[in-house]
Amino acid sequence: MVQQQPNEVVERVFRRYSHELVGLDSNGISRSQVKVTSIKTDKWVGDTVEELPGQAVTVRIPFTGSKELLQYGLLAYSALKPTVSDDSAVELTIQSQGRLTASTINSRVAEFISDVSGCVTKANADAAQFNAQLRSALRSKVYDRKDLLDDTADLDAALTIPLTSIATQARVEVPVQRKIVRVQESKSSSSPTEPHVSRQIYEDVIRTLSSFGRAMERLPDTARGLGEEAIRDLALFVLNANYEGAATGEAFNGAGKTDILLNYQNRSAFIGEFKFWGGPKAFSSAINQLCSYTTWRDTKAALILLVKDVRATTAIEGADQAIRSHPQFREARPSDRPMERRDYVLTSNTDSERLISVALLPVVIPDPRSKVVEIPGATPIAASFPSPPSAVDVRRVWPDVIARVSRNSKRIAAVYRDGVINSVEGDVLVVSFRSAVISSLAADHPQPVVDALYEELGVRFAVTCQVVPRSSQDS
Repeated sequence: MVQQQPNEVVERVFRRYSHELVGLDSNGISRSQVKVTSIKTDKWVGDTVEELPGQAVTVRIPFTGSKELLQYGLLAYSALKPTVSDDSAVELTIQSQGRLTASTINSRVAEFISDVSGCVTKANADAAQFNAQLRSALRSKVYDRKDLLDDTADLDAALTIPLTSIATQARVEVPVQRKIVRVQESKSSSSPTEPHVSRQIYEDVIRTLSSFGRAMERLPDTARGLGEEAIRDLALFVLNANYEGAATGEAFNGAGKTDILLNYQNRSAFIGEFKFWGGPKAFSSAINQLCSYTTWRDTKAALILLVKDVRATTAIEGADQAIRSHPQFREARPSDRPMERRDYVLTSNTDSERLISVALLPVVIPDPRSKVVEIPGATPIAASFPSPPSAVDVRRVWPDVIARVSRNSKRIAAVYRDGVINSVEGDVLVVSFRSAVISSLAADHPQPVVDALYEELGVRFAVTCQVVPRSSQDS
């Protein structure tokens, strides 16, 4: 799996174990000839069931898709209990003691079509839910497995104990380690060497850049006076204060005006790009720049999205769409906190087999004194607050905040729906509840509300829950 892309593994396994939805071709309905037959009754004559002469006709409806899914649907939901043939048709035999009539047959056929159509609809709904859960579970398991394999390869490469003569498949690592960056050569001669930044170090670098971004958000007056190049230089200072190169002393170097690079053997093992949101077209140029570097097969990268004078959701969703629609886009990884980080895989311009793992890190720099501007090509948005959001401002958007939370968790939305905005104290939002139990539940799950407030107001509040008696709230 180290050599395969996780998304390809997910899709291959998904195709094998997912259910193909059923399609019913009601226009292709057909019937057999009406024939005379013997029909069993409920009466017994001696040791045998009594049979009487009658008429019967078999009606067939063709279908496409999974035979097993259709059989499940008919077994679970059908009142008529038709059968499924081996030649992709669902069949029902209409019979009657004595004689059938055309009106009776037509009525039963209409009932048959309705019954099977309802079963197919319900079975497809069940299968769609199963498929969605299967894909989600596969992605989680496959990515966990990929991380374990990468970690195992990194650990194996870091050991100084000589290997036995058993053939192994190891990789050369560009070993950016905390404080010291070392380049370790694999002792394996059975596979080509491909340097990479270990996942642990990559995640540590991303955390460092994220913390740097949060610091800028807390100091907007200072951050707003800085351009992309100045912000890049500050980030470069922070990174090199935390990571040291094994040879030159500097792990990270500047490139151009906005880029940070970690190079090894004339290729980029890590790329950092700083870009203010100026619309989809401008952001696409940053993606083009990132994909233009000469990379290793597993290059890591970070796109730091600087958001100023634009609503956070406009910039973040716009950047997400720009990445997904880019010709070099390969896949997107699931994100628990999409307003703070999203992960993608892009391919190099020069070689589609050389992949770039990209973390999108939004940094929102508010300006209380100015209005939000509209960027050409972006969704028009309302003006920002003339001063930091107050309790009144939060109360005004609170229904929208609860609606956003409800999209991901109806339970947490229901808990916070009982809350009342008490006050805003700096970057702390105080929410009051009448019940200590509800207040405790809310305090245990603040993050969805924090994220929703951030999407609505562009401000990252800390949420505090308190219990206030009914008379105090009502006053």
